[in-house]
Amino acid sequence: MIQQPNLQEEQKLQAQGLKHIAGIDEAGRGAWAGPVVAAAVVLPLERPDLARILDGVRDSKQCTPRQRDELFGRIQKTALDIGVGSVPPRDIDAIGIVPATQRAMTQAVKQLKTIPDALLIDALQLPALKLPQSSLIKGDARSLSIAAASIVAKVTRDRMMISRDGQYGNYGFAQHKGYGTRQHQQTLALLGLSPIHRLSYSPLRKLTGDTDEAIRVLTYNIHHWRGCDNRVDMKRLAKAIAQTKADIAGLNEVFHPLTTKGETRDLLTPMAARLGMAFVFGPTNSYSDWGYVSGPYGNGLLSRYPIRNTQNILLPKTEGHYRRAVLRAELAVGRETWAVYVTHLNHLSESVRGRETAALLEIIARFDDDFHIVMGDFNSPTSNDYVNTRVVPRMMAAGYVDAWLSAGGDGESNTWPAPCPQMRLDYLFVPPSLQKRLLSCRVPDSETARTASDHRPVLVELQ
Repeated sequence: MIQQPNLQEEQKLQAQGLKHIAGIDEAGRGAWAGPVVAAAVVLPLERPDLARILDGVRDSKQCTPRQRDELFGRIQKTALDIGVGSVPPRDIDAIGIVPATQRAMTQAVKQLKTIPDALLIDALQLPALKLPQSSLIKGDARSLSIAAASIVAKVTRDRMMISRDGQYGNYGFAQHKGYGTRQHQQTLALLGLSPIHRLSYSPLRKLTGDTDEAIRVLTYNIHHWRGCDNRVDMKRLAKAIAQTKADIAGLNEVFHPLTTKGETRDLLTPMAARLGMAFVFGPTNSYSDWGYVSGPYGNGLLSRYPIRNTQNILLPKTEGHYRRAVLRAELAVGRETWAVYVTHLNHLSESVRGRETAALLEIIARFDDDFHIVMGDFNSPTSNDYVNTRVVPRMMAAGYVDAWLSAGGDGESNTWPAPCPQMRLDYLFVPPSLQKRLLSCRVPDSETARTASDHRPVLVELQ
């Protein structure tokens, strides 16, 4: 049930002989981009029909955009006075969101032509103003004056963000108003930061590199989008990835689009949108038919960091064996550029895998990346001493470290089959430049990770 604000708080102050009461609230405190905006509203409390005229005015978050616009018009016609203040992103970053909100509220009060006798403020105090003031928790649900200020602040800020959309058209500010929606997250992954983003906010500090929070990198064979129950379920796979809080995810056995039972579906695009990530697809084969499923087939990459450059490079084909490829992408990770190599090696022959590994290393050497990660389903079943394998020793001889061993892997390392893994097939390798940043490596063991694919993912955390 929606709580309707009333005039009880205002009437308490009137009983003390205070006439003009300003209700104050803000909008945009939790947004990732744009200003924080505050409004101060002085209502004509002596009007006996005030509650009727402003019927429906309540916490702005409980209103639709159309309702807010209509209520905003009524408030403008009815209020004795309205003041608005705003603080831009650069100042929010410099002083913090609470002081910035107080500054915007103080500005709003100073914009009033009617000097208020007292202030009713949603959840804050304004020490810069020497006026009687009451801080009300959930004030926009209790006080009609604060609720009116909530509407004014929200509508004013929304209109400001819509105008920013014309200046920064590809960011979608007119839709999400700068809040951290999935659409906004995905746009950041595609475009990076704009001049009106709040760089001090935790989700954005990761994009700038100004954070101590770990970077999470995932490798995951998604088994043609099918789980252990043979059911194609994109949402389940997205949940498995979301549970790891991965920032970068390399995917193997991706059909894009997927055709099954005569129906063709693009699953990669909605999954990336659901995760708020950018994506790129690298086909190993332009068309592959497995009987029950067909379409372009290969590797994929999801990233919260902007993808700046990609190449899809075929590995040498061995007669009688399915051809493989490596997907390379450059990511803007803070102030650094990281390259990610996603591959899926032959599943039948260790000697073929050995040749593919040699070709992979030659490809990587062409680019001479300072920071890079090599990951995927290497299909090389080993124990941790690498008995009877040509793949892992060749990677290590080239100077790479097995992230699992270097990070002191947490728990069980096997990744296949997912319900009860018996083999380790999926790896992440890093060069010495990133070895010192390795923090942890684990194979997620959630119920979703046990069922979403026939492989489990492997998650590495880097400083």
